[in-house]
Amino acid sequence: MMKGTEPILIVEDSEEDYQTARRLLAKLTPRRIERCSDVPSAISYLRSASDLTHTRHDSWPCIILLDLNIPGEDGRSLLAWLKKDERLRPIPVVVLTTSSNPTDVDFCYREGAAGYIVKPMDLTRFRSSLESLAHYWLASVTLPPPNGVVT
Repeated sequence: MMKGTEPILIVEDSEEDYQTARRLLAKLTPRRIERCSDVPSAISYLRSASDLTHTRHDSWPCIILLDLNIPGEDGRSLLAWLKKDERLRPIPVVVLTTSSNPTDVDFCYREGAAGYIVKPMDLTRFRSSLESLAHYWLASVTLPPPNGVVT
């Protein structure tokens, strides 16, 4: 489906939701799937990946799937932080959440989210949503180069 080696980063606190997404995505792409279960670990991961002295450019995520409702500092604050960072801003962030609240949808798009998917409750619809996401983001579009480095 795609040529890149950059991982997909899933920021998700629910083990069940993460495992379901990971299993479905693993069937659709050979890319590594990385997980951060809270905002501080996601910030640490992204700071490390965006370090310009970093020699492994394939650690830069090609896309971030972000849950909004993470205990403690939530996904909204991570999205706002990401889109304020010049080096991280180009990474597409797709919100993958149970919230269908129009205020959340509006906030996320205003903060720079590339997409917003409400997690379907049944597995068939969830699979269909992830298939559409994978086909679009990993097969159809051209993603920014890792770490902003053109090779």
